[in-house]
Amino acid sequence: MSENDRLITCAGEVRVIAATAAKGLAKIEILCYTGKAIHAAGWDKVVIDIAGLKAPHARYAVLQDHLPAAIVAHTTEIHKTVSTVTARGVVSGAGIAASEFVAASAAGFPWQASLNVSAEEVEFVRAGATATANGFTWNGPIEIARASTLREISVCSLGADGETAARIAAAKAARGEVVSDTIVGSEVVDKEKQLQDEGALAAERKRVKEILATAKEHECLDIVDEAVSAGWTKDQTIAAMLTSVRRSAPIGPMPHRGGSGEEPRTIMGAWLMERAGFGKAAEAAYGPRACQAARDTRINSLLDLCGYAIRAAGRDVPRDRDECIRAAFTSNFDLDVALGSSANKLAQESYRDSPASWRSFCTIKPLNNFHPATVVRAIWGDMQIKAPGGPLKHTTINEGTSTVTLLTYGSVLGLDRTCVINDDLGIFTGAAAAIGRSGARIVSDVVYKTILANADPNGSPFWIGAGNTNYLDGAAYALSAPTLATAMSAMTAQTDGQGHNLDLRARVLLVPPELEFPARAILSSAELARYVTSGAGNDQLPTGNPLFGTVALAVQPRLTNYPAFQKWVYTGSSVATDNTALWFLFAAPTDGAVTVGFLGNREGPTVESVTPPPDELGLMFRGYIDVGCSLTDPRPCLSRYGAAS
Repeated sequence: MSENDRLITCAGEVRVIAATAAKGLAKIEILCYTGKAIHAAGWDKVVIDIAGLKAPHARYAVLQDHLPAAIVAHTTEIHKTVSTVTARGVVSGAGIAASEFVAASAAGFPWQASLNVSAEEVEFVRAGATATANGFTWNGPIEIARASTLREISVCSLGADGETAARIAAAKAARGEVVSDTIVGSEVVDKEKQLQDEGALAAERKRVKEILATAKEHECLDIVDEAVSAGWTKDQTIAAMLTSVRRSAPIGPMPHRGGSGEEPRTIMGAWLMERAGFGKAAEAAYGPRACQAARDTRINSLLDLCGYAIRAAGRDVPRDRDECIRAAFTSNFDLDVALGSSANKLAQESYRDSPASWRSFCTIKPLNNFHPATVVRAIWGDMQIKAPGGPLKHTTINEGTSTVTLLTYGSVLGLDRTCVINDDLGIFTGAAAAIGRSGARIVSDVVYKTILANADPNGSPFWIGAGNTNYLDGAAYALSAPTLATAMSAMTAQTDGQGHNLDLRARVLLVPPELEFPARAILSSAELARYVTSGAGNDQLPTGNPLFGTVALAVQPRLTNYPAFQKWVYTGSSVATDNTALWFLFAAPTDGAVTVGFLGNREGPTVESVTPPPDELGLMFRGYIDVGCSLTDPRPCLSRYGAAS
C-alpha cells in the first residue's frame, strides 16, 4: 500500500427501521459521515472530501466492527450531499453478528456506525494555512483526503468521534410489537436505564444468548434472526430448528481454492468466461491460476455457481432450488460482482472484435468530463537560422479549433431465476456480447453521422469542399486508378495557410459497399491492362500497377444506409442523388482529420451490476458508453462526390 493509499475509519449515525411484513427484513438507514474532521487510526486529524469520495456500487457490506465474517446487513443505496454521506439497506445477515445487532438494538443499545474508505490522494494543510472541504473551512495542520473510495460500512459499539448513535425498530409481528424508530440522545439512555432497573435487559440478553448457543450447537444459524425478533423461547427455537433441518440440507460444491489464493469472486468470474467459451480471454483477464482454480471447483451449472457463492460467504446452501437461487441473488454475496465483472469483460471482448473502420483514420482523445472539449489544431511558423551568439527568433502560431462533446448511450439487461434453473448461460453471455457489439455500432454511428453532416467547425461552408481544397467535383473523378492517383497527389501537395508543406501521405481509402470491388481491383491488381496502338515506342510503356498496396481499404455500409444515415451534405456543382459514388481518402490517424472522444481512458462499453426492483427475483446489469466525435482538420482528408460516369 502506497503512502497515500491508506484506510480511514470514521463514524456516523445509523438507524434501522422496522420491516413491514412479518417475515420481512428490517431496513437500515445510515448517516455514514457528517463532513467533520476525525481522529482515525494512523491519522492525526483528517477530513474526507465528500466531493472526491467514490462509491461506484450501491451494494456494500455492513459488518460488525469491520470483521469480514461478521455480516450484519448490506446497502441498496448510497447518497452524497455537500456535507453528508448516507446509505440505506436491509439487515440481510443470518449469523450471530446480525442477531446480536437486532436484539441489542431492540433493547435500546446505542450502536454507532463506522465508515471505511481507502484514501488515494491526500492534501496536507500546513499550520497557518486554510483549505475548504464539505462546505467548511479548515485550519492547518490537517490532512484532507481529496480522492478516496468506499470499502465497507460497520456498526460498532464505539465510533470514531463519539457523536454518533444507531437506532433500530425491529419487526416483532408475532407479538404485534414495533419498537419506535425515534430513540435518540438521552432517550436511549433513559430507556436502557429503565430496562436495567427492571431487570428486563438482563433477561433479554440471557434469552438471546441461549438462542445463539442453541443455534450454534445444532448448526442452524439461519433461524436466529426470526427467533430473536419474534421473541421465541429456547424451546420454541429448538422446535423451529428441527423443522428447518428436515426441509433443508447443504448441497453443492464447497468453495475450493486449490492453494491458488484467489478470491471466490475472481474464481467465479473466470468460470463464467470459460464456460461461455472465452478461455483465452478468461486467462488474460483473471490469470492462469484463477482459471485453474475455477476448473478445480467442480461447478457444473449455474445452480452450482449459486451454491458456491453462498458457501464462499460461510453459509449453508438451502436444499430447495428456489431458496438457493433467492439466497444467492438477494444476499450480499459475490455472485452479482462476479457476473458483473465477467459481463464487463465479455462486452469488451465483443467490442474489440466488432468492425471499426473509423479506427484507421480517426484520432482517439480521452476526455475528463462531459463539458464540451476544445481540440486545437496548431500551425507553427518556420524555424529560422540562429545567428552565432544570437537569440532564437520568435515565430507565430495560427490555430484551428473544433469541439467534442460526450453523450451517453446505454441499456439494461436482466438475468432472472429461469436462466439459472435452465442453466441457460448462453442468454447471459449473449446479452453481454450484444452490449459490446451495440457499443461498437454506436461509435461507428456517431462517427459517420458526423462525417456525412460535413459541418466545418472553423467557419467554412463545408468541412470537405472547395474552400478547403479537399474536394474533387464531377463525373471525371469517379473512382478509378487515375482519379485515385490524382487524389493521392493532391493530398501530398497540401500546404498550411503560410504555404508550408504538411508532408501528408494517404493511408486509407473509404468507400461504400457499392464501390468495394472496384476499389479492391484498383488496389490489389499487380498489373494494369494497356491498350497498345501501332507506332514506334508504344510497346515500351510499363504495365505494373503503381497503386498496388499503397493504401488500406475500408468499406463502410453506413455511407449508403439511408434514411438511417443522411446523404452527404454538400452543394457542389454536380451533386449525386445518392452516396453510391462517394469515396474518401484519409491520411494517418495521427494527422488528426477526425477526433473521437471517450470518457477517461475507457474506450468501449461499461457493464455494471444494479439492484433490481423488489418485485423481480434475479440480477440486473446496465451497459453504457460515453462517446463524442468532431471533424477537426480538413487537410488530411479528400473526397469525391458527384454523378457516376
